[in-house]
Amino acid sequence: MDESFEQARVHRRGLRAAIGGVEGALTSPATEREAAWSASLREQVAVLSDALDRHIEYSEGPEGLLTRIVADAPRLMHRVQQARADHDRLRSETTELLEALDDGEGVDKVRDRTMALLAGLVRHRHIGSDLVYEAYMVDIEASD
Repeated sequence: MDESFEQARVHRRGLRAAIGGVEGALTSPATEREAAWSASLREQVAVLSDALDRHIEYSEGPEGLLTRIVADAPRLMHRVQQARADHDRLRSETTELLEALDDGEGVDKVRDRTMALLAGLVRHRHIGSDLVYEAYMVDIEASD
């Protein structure tokens, strides 16, 4: 497996770990400890935001996997454009969630926003796996 695929795997693992951190903070009890719950969740969402930024920077960069897919499999250009649009949406949702946490939005609304973001991230990871497999017949999630 070449270096670009290994780098993509590293970034995917980082994003998956950050998703797990958010899920852990989200599922901790908030009753009678809303401030602590919000602070913990905010910390994990900030980690996720950084991981997402690294993922996007790597994926869309000049040597990134999406750029490579377009060069190697131009038939997938539309799907790559959709993945890039997904990046924009996920980044926006993450920023909005951080703002909601900073503004003290209620627990129920924050939970709903967070669950929607996590669902979108999981869907995005599936889209990425399918895209890489369709372009190269490689399971990006598999460990060698």
